[in-house]
Amino acid sequence: MSNFYTKHIFVCENVREAGERVSCGRSGSIQLLASLKKKMKDLSIQGKVRIQRAGCLDRCELGPVQVSYPEGRWFSLRTEEDVDIFLKYYIESEQLDKIEHLIIKENQ
Repeated sequence: MSNFYTKHIFVCENVREAGERVSCGRSGSIQLLASLKKKMKDLSIQGKVRIQRAGCLDRCELGPVQVSYPEGRWFSLRTEEDVDIFLKYYIESEQLDKIEHLIIKENQ
């Protein structure tokens, strides 16, 4: 069975009330999602890539967090520079060695 999408990236946008546990939405993920989607449109990518919002992914202390399927690889993109690096070295070329600093390790 083949996957419909080459990559399917979920960006947590959960927003908790002030004083509660930290949340990705309050850490800038809403703006990062908008930036990812806008910049993605400008790229000519082979295969289908979908970037979309998600509710809580329950790793908020590491966030803002994103998860990509089919690999189930987790990322923390915090800045516009991170977005650019992610698009260039993960979406466009799969050079994971160039984005190790953005990948959330399994033991985190």
